[in-house]
Parts: sequence; C-alpha cells; structure tokens
Amino acid sequence: MSTLGSTSGIHFAGLASGIDVDSIISKLIQIESLPVQALQRQQQALQTKQLVYGQLKSQVQSVATALAGLSTASNFNPAGATSSDTASLTVSATGTAAPGQYTVKINKLAQNHKVASSAQTNATDALNLAGTFVVNGKAVQVTASDTLTTIAGKVNALGNGVVASVLNGGTGSAYISFGSTVSGAKGGVQLADATGSVLSSLGVLSGAKSLRESPAANTGLSYGFSDTSSTIGTLTGLTNSGSITISGQAIAIDFSTDTLQAVADKINAAGSTATASVVTSTSSTGATVYKLQLTGAAVPSSITDTNGLLTDIGVLQQGFGNQLVAAQDASITVDNLTLTSSTNQVNNVVPGVTLNLLKDNTTVTVNVTQDTQKISDAFSAFKDAYNNFVEFTNQYSQFDSKTFDSGPLFGDDNVQQIQNSVNNVLFSPNGTGTYKTLTQLGYGLDDKGKLTLDTAKLGTALSTDLQSVKNLMVSVGSSTNANITYVSSTDKTLASGTTGYAVNITRVATKGQFTGGTAQTLANAGSEQLTFGGSLFGSTNVTLYIDSGSSASDLVSKINADTRLKDNVVASLDGGGKLVVTSKRYGTTGNFTLVSNQTASASNSGVGTGSGTMVDGVDVAGTINGESAAGNGQYLIANSGNTNTSNLQIQYSGSTTGSVGSIVFNKGLSSTLNKLLSSYTDSTSGRFKSIDDSIQAQIDDMTTSITQKQSLITLQEDTLRKKFTAMETALSSLQAQSTQLSTILKSSSSG
Repeated sequence: MSTLGSTSGIHFAGLASGIDVDSIISKLIQIESLPVQALQRQQQALQTKQLVYGQLKSQVQSVATALAGLSTASNFNPAGATSSDTASLTVSATGTAAPGQYTVKINKLAQNHKVASSAQTNATDALNLAGTFVVNGKAVQVTASDTLTTIAGKVNALGNGVVASVLNGGTGSAYISFGSTVSGAKGGVQLADATGSVLSSLGVLSGAKSLRESPAANTGLSYGFSDTSSTIGTLTGLTNSGSITISGQAIAIDFSTDTLQAVADKINAAGSTATASVVTSTSSTGATVYKLQLTGAAVPSSITDTNGLLTDIGVLQQGFGNQLVAAQDASITVDNLTLTSSTNQVNNVVPGVTLNLLKDNTTVTVNVTQDTQKISDAFSAFKDAYNNFVEFTNQYSQFDSKTFDSGPLFGDDNVQQIQNSVNNVLFSPNGTGTYKTLTQLGYGLDDKGKLTLDTAKLGTALSTDLQSVKNLMVSVGSSTNANITYVSSTDKTLASGTTGYAVNITRVATKGQFTGGTAQTLANAGSEQLTFGGSLFGSTNVTLYIDSGSSASDLVSKINADTRLKDNVVASLDGGGKLVVTSKRYGTTGNFTLVSNQTASASNSGVGTGSGTMVDGVDVAGTINGESAAGNGQYLIANSGNTNTSNLQIQYSGSTTGSVGSIVFNKGLSSTLNKLLSSYTDSTSGRFKSIDDSIQAQIDDMTTSITQKQSLITLQEDTLRKKFTAMETALSSLQAQSTQLSTILKSSSSG
C-alpha cells in the first residue's frame, strides 16, 4: 500500500482522488492572506511616512540652524578690516572694532632666540665632555660618551621651551643649536655651565657675564620658576653650593636647602647695597612663575659670582659664542604711536582688531569698516533654509488627480500647522525701533509659500538703522534707571510689554573686605608670608612673600601689581594706616580669606594670624515683576519656573533698596521663532518625537497583528493538509478493498 501525505516537506497530493489538493490549498491560503497583505501595505506606508517625517524634522532643524546667525547681539556687530599690503600685514576684526583708517609701520618683527655651537667633527662621535649645564632653569647631565645627537635628545626631553637641533654639514661641520619656542626679548634661551665646561667647550658660551633680563637700570631677574616653597635644587635638578659676593659681603647659598625666598632673605640680611625680592610674572603659557629680583647700585657692577650660582638660576648670563638669531620684540608704529609686542600677532592696539605682522620695514594702511554684508548673508541664509523646508513639504504633499496617488504628507495637518505657525511669527509685529516686521526689511511670500527677500531694501535698513534691525531680531531689555541693566534671557522669558517688569530690591550686593588688625608703622623686620584663599581664588591659595625692609605702601603696591592678585583684589591703607584689601567681585563668590604667618605687629603687614576683620560680601536680593529671583553678585536671575520672567537676568548696580524701577523686555523674533521650532524638534518632548512615537506604535501593533495572522494561516494550512491527507488515505483504502473484492469475484466466477 502506498503512503499518502507529506514527508520532509514533500507533498504527494491527489494520488487517490485525482484532485489538485496543492492548488486548492494554495488558493484558500491566498484568500486568507489578503488581510495580512493589506496590513503589510499599510505598515510600509507608515514606515515611509516615518522616514519622511525624520527628513522633515531635519529640514526644520536646518531652519533653526540658519536662524542662529540672527539670534545674538554679536551677530549684528558688522566690523570688517582690510590691509593695503597683505604680504606685510594681515588683519581681522571683531564686532567691537570702531570704523577708521590707521597707518601701521612695522619697524621690527618679533624673533625667537637661537644660538649654536662652534663646528664639531660630526654629530655621532663621543665628545669626551662631562658635566652639567642648565637650560631654562633645568639641569642636563652630560657624560663622556655623549654626542651632539644625544645631548640634543636630552635637552628636548625637558620640554621647557628650548628645542635643540643638530645641523650636520659633513665632516668638520656639525653643529648643535638651541632655539627658544617663545618669541620676544624676554624669550631668550638661558644657558649656563653648572659643573664642568660642556657648553663653553662646544663654543656655545663665550665671554663675560651680564644681566640676562634687566627690566630697569640696576635691576636683574632670574629665570622664572614654578614655586617658591621648593628648594632651588628641586626646581633645577642642581645640588650646587658656594657663595656670591655683593659689595664685598659674602653670602652662602646651598641649592639643596635654599628656596628663592631664602636666597632673597640672605641677600637682604647681608646688608649689601643690593635689595633682593621674589616677584611674580606670567609665562608665555599663562602660568605664574617666580623670579629672584636684585635691585640697587651694586647690580651688577659689585656682584661676584665665583661659583656661578647666580648664573645657574639665570640672573647672570655668559655671552654666546655663536648667536644665530637675537631675541627681539616686534616694534610697530600706529599713527605715530610706537609700541612693542613679544609676538607678531598684536591684539587690540586698534580696539577689536588683530594685526598679524609678516614683514618688517614696511608701512601699511588698515581700514576698519562696518561690513553689513555678513548680516545680509545671514538673512539670505535663513530665507534659503526656510524655502528648502517649503519645497520639501510641497514635494511630499502632492496629489495626482488622474492616478489618485498622493505623497506621504498629503493632507497631514501637522505640516500645515508648522507652516502657519512659522509664518504667523515671521510676519507679526515685533521690535522696539523703526522696523517692527520682516516685511519692512524686504521679506515677503510668493504663491508657493516661499519667502522672498528684497536685498536692496534690507541693505538700506542695515545701513540706516542697524540698531532697529537688531532690536527686531534679538531679545533686548532697557530701563530708565541707569543702575538696572538687561543681561540675558531665554526662550521661556515672556515679553513685558511697554510698562515693563517692576524691579524690587531687598538687599544690595556688596564686596568682601579685609582690614588688618594693626597699622604697620615700621619696615618689615624680616620676611613675611601672606596667604590668600577662599571662593575668590578657587581651589588654589595664593602665597605672597613680603621682603624684609618693606613698608606698608610697598605692600600695597606689591598686592596691586601681583599678576595672581590684581584682577581679584585691590589693596589700600585706611585713615589709621591699616591695610585694607577689597574684593573686586561682588557677592559671595567674591569672598576670600587672608592670613599671615606672623602675629600682627607694627613691624609687619598687620594682617596677623586671625586678628584682622573680615566683612563678607553678599549677593543682591529682590524680585522681578513680583516673581522670585536669585542673586549672584550684582546679578538678579529670575527663577526658571516663573510664569513671565523665567530666566530673565538683570544687573543692579545701585545702592538703594525698595522699588527701584522697571525693566522693559522685548522678545526678539529670533527667540520667539526658535522657541516655536524647538517645540517641534526637541528630542524628548517635541511634536516630531510624539509623531514618531505614534507611528512607531502603529507599526509595532501591525507587526504583532501580522505575526498572529500568519501563525493562524500556517495552522490553517496544516489543518487543511491533514484533512486532505486523511481523505486521500481513506480513498486509497477503499480503492484497495475494491480491487481485492473484484479479484475475489473474478475467482468465484471462473470456478
């Protein structure tokens, strides 16, 4: 008997009945699959719509990006600068540059100092020289096996502002050079033989010693070091010791134990005609460095540096045997005013203008003008971005009346809502000046909903009343009280209207101030250390060293000149001669601490270890429009949750409390439109996010439904096949029985 049915996916259909079972089942399954196919088509349409909405979101974001070029006050500062000779001088300008014409004579260019050795045999043979030399305050150890190449490698490994290079011109013409990475007269390379005579033997050093850096007559400065609390040995890597002689007074110095301040104290205690102090300076990288300064009639004529200690730290410098390029500042004359610069990039000699010096001994004319073309270009860029958005929506919103085919955005209310909302903002009155609508600037709409722009009309507006154009586009604030100044706002801040927002002050901002406990009436009996700390100085305290012999007025001058302090505090003496130090910053962030390492007395600063009086500064307090606000110095910032004034920031510089006036805030068109666009594009709460989530939910539901239906169809197909198989089996059995019966009957008949 044959087996009917399905084996390993192979169907033997209709063998008994002659019926095309596969065809029947296939047709039945096709009919059952029609709803699935309909769902799949709907799902594909939704996926296409989802993709198009993603592209639409990108188009709206492009509009917002273009709008950013018209959103801030700096976008409307149109300064531009040109040079009459770009081979000699190039220029650039910021928005703060004032229009004008300037004559710039480039007298000298800034140069990087560079010195070299005398000619050596080659770059790779051992020099048979041993010793230690100093490069910019750091020691380099040399052994007899070192070559020019290995010495250069050791110098470059220091990374302290000097690059060593080997120049190999063949046998007998090899050189090592030392070049400063910093240009300018103060960028000279500091070199000294600390032990041995490596540099002298190579011909790098030769001749007499002189002051390396002399900012004034009879004044010399050492190389700049990173701190004054570490020993000179720690700072340089040297352990040298010995003595120096000033005006016949011998002064013992030991790099292993002495700090810069200790050396200064020893010099001052010796009673010579030179005064020593530790002064601060700013390095080329912006870091604070400390230098030993010697001043007085004995400098340098009465200084004997037999052991080379002052040379090691850079107060004195031996001459150079082969100076290739001198350390030199740039010198320029601008409209008969001569100035110098350590670099060839000179900023703000002409306010807001950067001069890039390229060639000396030349005279160049610089013109600074109001260049409104950049602003005009920004308006055009916004128009183009908006029109690209309109073109995109038009393309995907089409309907073919013949085929009845439609784009994925056809009839979509969201698209129409976006366009209507944007157009409503664009052409609604705004601003506080002559120009209150974009139409007045030359904007319009064509019959396809695209923006048009009359650039000539816009150009006239920019050239005749730029401030009004700015007020139309950018959020601005004003007050009749000169002590109230608008600072900033966000797109959550609502316009105040012409009456403005009332400002009520309950506390005015003050500055922190320290007053010494004792008036200094005598010179410092010894050196003293003041430490400044607190929030004003962040996480790093500032230590100021006061030299022996300093007076109260000397201390005031030192505080006010110190690069670490002068931008944060100002020092003075009160009527009783006590030291007064006042923060330059209002409020709690301007508070500081000040202590001395000595008990207050008439022969020191009077700061003491806790005897002075500190009055902390406080932040301004008050309300804007009756809504809560937080103070930060003189700045009053409305709370972000406020109904009207959210995030509005003003500055109050007055000294009275109560109702002090009002601030009129006008919300710029750019801010209003940006808020609208953000309501669509925000990645967490925007309209596009909601649409995408909704479409994705529908797609997911359809995927679930399709899967369920396909499972049922598969089950139905399996059931049908089982039934047809059973039928075929039954028919086959009947056919077999019929055949058997027929055979029996034939046998009976023949017998």
